[in-house]
Amino acid sequence: MIPHYGKKTLILAIMGIFSAQGTCLAEARGWDDKTFLNQKKTKPVAPKNGENDSKPLKNNENILTDITELLNQLASEDASTRQAAAEKLGQAGNPHAIEPLEKSLKDPSPNVRYASASALGQLKCPQALPALLEALKESDETVRQAAAEALGILGDPKAVSPLQAAVKRDDGELVRASAVKSLGMLGQKRAVITLQTALAKDKSELVRTESAKALAQLGDRRAAKTLAIIVLKDEDQNMRFTAAEALGKLDDKQVIKKTVIALLEKPIEPKKDEDRWHLMNSRADLIAKIGPKAVPTLISATKLSNRFIKKIVLMSLGRIKDKRSVVALVTASKSEDQSDRWHAANGLGLIGDKRALPHIIPMLNDKDPDVRIRALYATVSLESPQAVTILIKAVSADENENVRANAARLLGGFPEENVEKALTKSLKDKNPRVQETAKYSLARIEHEKKKREQAKE
Repeated sequence: MIPHYGKKTLILAIMGIFSAQGTCLAEARGWDDKTFLNQKKTKPVAPKNGENDSKPLKNNENILTDITELLNQLASEDASTRQAAAEKLGQAGNPHAIEPLEKSLKDPSPNVRYASASALGQLKCPQALPALLEALKESDETVRQAAAEALGILGDPKAVSPLQAAVKRDDGELVRASAVKSLGMLGQKRAVITLQTALAKDKSELVRTESAKALAQLGDRRAAKTLAIIVLKDEDQNMRFTAAEALGKLDDKQVIKKTVIALLEKPIEPKKDEDRWHLMNSRADLIAKIGPKAVPTLISATKLSNRFIKKIVLMSLGRIKDKRSVVALVTASKSEDQSDRWHAANGLGLIGDKRALPHIIPMLNDKDPDVRIRALYATVSLESPQAVTILIKAVSADENENVRANAARLLGGFPEENVEKALTKSLKDKNPRVQETAKYSLARIEHEKKKREQAKE
């Protein structure tokens, strides 16, 4: 049966007889009984000097009309109209819409019930807790999902046990996912075991992903070992990455250290030689997801002799972008191994610590062209005052066409007269790729000039 709101009901709702208890988002927006009782007496007040006047003032009588109209629409015979009204009431932030929205949780249309549950969450009023807990037992999965999500937004710890029950027993994937997300939002550590179980055993990747994120939100060290097992052993790569990121947010140095060491020592057994780089790259990405807490272990591992492990370490350090890694990467820049030097230059450029510049400059003369290219990019990333001079020298005189082409590409970011002259000369380079790159960079510089001229007009 569709709820019907007569004239008297509408007036009572607007006048504040359906008063919300506790602190609501709606009340924070200025919706209170006094406001409504004085609707016709109050005039819009212009902002004082210095106050934010970016939002247009809305006439109070218009507000009164809007809420009245929405409550009328919530009792419409048309389900889509009722659904739209429920959505707008949630957005409007009026606590006097709570009771009508609670009644709409019994609407024959699941779409209306879904919209009403979501709207009650948006209002953030504690008064809505009992109705939302009841909606969590709904027959329709989408309504249960909306209720589970709304309970997290509401923030009442009383919702923890019902949400835990939903995680354990609800057969709806979206319901369980919303329930674990809300448990994370509620911040109650008694939910840790439920979330650990969902992470380890739920058949849904979505539920497991949200469980990992929720455990990170709770920040309870008890979850560290469970997350580490997922990082090391789960068959799903995306799940391993999510768990690694969550593990990095927990304060358990020992578990993180053991996990990083296990990842470094885990054998890399490619079916083909060309697969080795892909596997090492993926391993470095996984460690980088753990973040800064992995850095001390990685720095220690730079002293290991295994060249494959060392490459993973250097890649990981660059991707984490932690300044504590600079010394280790500078040391690697002097290695006899070309790959170590390449990763060192790349990592120093990614970290962006200008203290590394004196160590990058010698790499511009490295015997390996790929290392010289990485050094060029690092020079630009570190904003060296000599960057333009270095790039012009490389584009004009380097013996390797790939170095010259990359220098030409980087010069496109420097709209200076001497740069244009160097690039114009490179249009006649003996290598077609260098010519094309120089042409592209000149066009880029010209485009930027026109943009600046247009901005001045």
